[in-house]
Amino acid sequence: MHTPYIEKMSEQLNQLALTQIHECGGQDIRQLAAYEKDGARIRLNAYQAEIAEKIAIGSIAVDNEVSIGVCTIIPKNDISIPIYVSRWEERQEAITLLVDMMPTVDMIVDEAYRVKYLEPLNETWDRFSNLSGIQPEDDNDLRAACSIIYTGACVPIEKEGMRMAALAPHLDYLKKYIAYMTDDTPAVNAAKQKEITRRIAAVRTLLGNNLKDVLSKTVEQKLGKEMCDLFCNALT
Repeated sequence: MHTPYIEKMSEQLNQLALTQIHECGGQDIRQLAAYEKDGARIRLNAYQAEIAEKIAIGSIAVDNEVSIGVCTIIPKNDISIPIYVSRWEERQEAITLLVDMMPTVDMIVDEAYRVKYLEPLNETWDRFSNLSGIQPEDDNDLRAACSIIYTGACVPIEKEGMRMAALAPHLDYLKKYIAYMTDDTPAVNAAKQKEITRRIAAVRTLLGNNLKDVLSKTVEQKLGKEMCDLFCNALT
């Protein structure tokens, strides 16, 4: 049981000019690059890019029981690009996933934002809406932060091809997000920057809480709460 989540996602991220960082929120995260304990293995790297405050990609694998992968791109607060979120929980019998471009502004008020960043994804969302096991995100709080075009599912692994089918939306959303990152992204005014700053902070908190909950039910017993919290903080 091993879908190349980290490998395939990293291939896309490597198209960007990345600067690796070793500290997040005042915490040294270098040990997360390669950490092992009681059969659990952590791999995590974090970066910065021209318009991204942080790009982080990490995984936790426990023997042949579960493999968790997460990739986040947190934009700087002086532009209006969304937040990229990818969460992957793989078991022998099923893969639970969430992938989205979470808005950083009020989508009801800012029509131009919706037209620029979300409407072009309608075709992508339609294609993956028929993915086996499609379902709403379980976490009500996190779901409230999602865009209208997020993909959530618990994909049953009835044959090996289903693993790569489950990975496809993560890669497709990421490709489109990287295209947005490399487009012209003009700076926003002070009022909009204040709104974006507030929204990004809220999404980071919700996502961090969600990841901590996922790890508490899967790998915290092996890795300990401190290490799991460090992993989650590095990703958010």
